Amino acid sequence: MCILGVIYGCASSNSPISESHAIDLYVQAVDAYHNGDRADAIAKLQTATQKDPKLLMAQSMLGDLYREQGQYSLALPHYETLAQLDPYGLTTNYRLGLTDQFLDRLQNAIAAYLKSLEINPRDAKSASNLGLIYMTLGRMEDALTYTKKGTEFDPKSASAWSNYGVVLDATGHAAAAEQAYRKSLELNHGQQAILVNLGANLTRQKKSAEAINVLEEAVRHFDNAVTHKLYGDALASGERYDEAIKEYDSALAKDPRYYPALNGKADVLIAQYRKGLQLDENLKASAMTLWKQSLAIDPQQPHTQAALQEWTQQRLFAK
Repeated sequence: MCILGVIYGCASSNSPISESHAIDLYVQAVDAYHNGDRADAIAKLQTATQKDPKLLMAQSMLGDLYREQGQYSLALPHYETLAQLDPYGLTTNYRLGLTDQFLDRLQNAIAAYLKSLEINPRDAKSASNLGLIYMTLGRMEDALTYTKKGTEFDPKSASAWSNYGVVLDATGHAAAAEQAYRKSLELNHGQQAILVNLGANLTRQKKSAEAINVLEEAVRHFDNAVTHKLYGDALASGERYDEAIKEYDSALAKDPRYYPALNGKADVLIAQYRKGLQLDENLKASAMTLWKQSLAIDPQQPHTQAALQEWTQQRLFAK
């Protein structure tokens, strides 16, 4: 976090004594922050910004502290003030865009990131984040353009390569996405979330052995329903069905309403049913039960509805 920010135009409409007091409070807040007392730092900064709203370093630091704590709605007005008073600061519009993005104010975030790129045309963070917003809005060509720019502006940014990989994946460029994820991990192997994305990507490419290895590592770091489900998918693609079912069960133990794991387990049961020459009717019945449970949680699943209908009709035909 940039504590001091960029200091421009500290003149205050208050009296010189009041301005001096605001600056003193800012200095005390910096000391409190360095001593580990963020609550005291925030309290002093709040008073400082009330006494002198034009004290940009106090506005900057207060916005950063709120953002650091995930309190984006509290950070927003301080970054908006910075953008009004210091519109050409190198990081002002980036931080405003980031905060708007977390608050799902996407059009505001787009405007802030574009302003940031106007000031600094090689701002990799603004370009990369802008690409993600365009992906969310379905503007996939723009998403590709800006996330790619992020990697060009800062080729050593693991986050930029990761974001580019996400957009490549979303646009069906699986092989290119794989390379982007691997580049991201090469730059920062500690990004465990990228392991999850890479593993899912490899599964979609039917690179089962590689996917299993990647997701086996990922599940050790991310012990949650999503990762267990993806690991199950990788195992299923390698026809390691019993192990896949265990992972789907682990996912459901973490979150009983995580219906993708119900669907994954049902698909594996059907695969086992087919592999067993369709002799074990219990497997088919169990799969249908799982699909029904899944649809009870979220009825808007056309693929699951179609699978249940297909196997229901087969069951009736068999009778």
